[in-house]
Amino acid sequence: MSFRIIVSTIGVLGLLYGSAHASPCTAGCGQQKRDCVQAARVAKKACKDNCRLSTDHVARRDCFKACNDSNKSAKTTCQANHSACIAACQGGSPSGALTD
Repeated sequence: MSFRIIVSTIGVLGLLYGSAHASPCTAGCGQQKRDCVQAARVAKKACKDNCRLSTDHVARRDCFKACNDSNKSAKTTCQANHSACIAACQGGSPSGALTD
């Protein structure tokens, strides 16, 4: 029984230690990326809804493809911004070079 308590205590202390040392800057980068990806999803849905309302069934496929392409581009931008944010948090530039 005491072994379980010791192991549990060590586990809790490890979690507390890890979360205390998590950088608020990098956590903000993660939230920024999640928000960016969510905005891209909403924009994709709006684009597809617009395709449904404003195009005939023949042109709809091309319209949907344009929505998907736009979404992929937006997600790529989200990832690039996330990488730049992490680099800035770590004192570097987006290219990975450290700055003074």
